[in-house]
Amino acid sequence: MVINSKKTSLTNRKFGKNERLCSKKIIGNLFLSGTVVKKFPFKLIYGCDNSGRTPVKVLVSVPKKIHRRATQRNFIRRKIREAYRLKKHVLYEVAEMGRGTLNIIIIYTASNVYTYAEIEKKIEKILVELVEKLKENSNFSAGDAD
Repeated sequence: MVINSKKTSLTNRKFGKNERLCSKKIIGNLFLSGTVVKKFPFKLIYGCDNSGRTPVKVLVSVPKKIHRRATQRNFIRRKIREAYRLKKHVLYEVAEMGRGTLNIIIIYTASNVYTYAEIEKKIEKILVELVEKLKENSNFSAGDAD
């Protein structure tokens, strides 16, 4: 029995296409009416809707204005996605209680490049803060519709 629970927890650590936020309409709505959480070096914008099958969808952004080289932006984006992939279980516990999809945009705002260990700690902190805000927000648990 223990082996099966480990296996399911490992498969849940994937970050597949269905968990990525791709819809331009939803992204635009998030920038217009999403709720913002700031914790340096990240800015997190989130909102809920009833459109998806997955409990959480995420978009990771590293601004071109701050990091000019594409290789550097990709490197940072890869670190953030990996840290999120390993820490998302904290968020999923709360997000699965709601009836809709929780859409999140993670924006990297620092001008310098942090190590993976630092990014992982910061991602965990901002996800815990988001979970606390979602627990306070009774609209989410009732299935907030945008």
